[in-house]
Amino acid sequence: MKKKIATESFIATTYKMMDVMAPVTILCQFFQKENVDVALVKVRTDKCIGNLQKVYSFEIPYIQKFQEDLKGNTFKEHYQITKNNFSLRKITKLSTDLLRTFSVY
Repeated sequence: MKKKIATESFIATTYKMMDVMAPVTILCQFFQKENVDVALVKVRTDKCIGNLQKVYSFEIPYIQKFQEDLKGNTFKEHYQITKNNFSLRKITKLSTDLLRTFSVY
C-alpha cells in the first residue's frame, strides 16, 4: 500500500481534489436546504463551474502548493516518492473536457 500512495500521481491527484472539494461542497450545501430558491440554481451552478474552471487552469492554491512541495523525487523535503508517467497537464485536460460537458446544460 505504501508504494501505491508514495507516487507523484497519487499526491498530485489528492492535492487537486482538495481544490475541487471546496466549490462542490458549497453547491451541495445549497441543494441540501429544505427550501431551495429555484431562481438561484443557475447562479450557484454557474459560480461553482467558474470556480472549477480556476482549478483546471491551475489558478488555485493546492496545485501551486503541490508544485512547491515536490522537488525531484522528494516530497516536502523528507519523503522519497516514485516518479511515474503522470502528467498534471493531461489530467487537467481530461477534467476540463468533462467540465465542458456539464457546462452545456
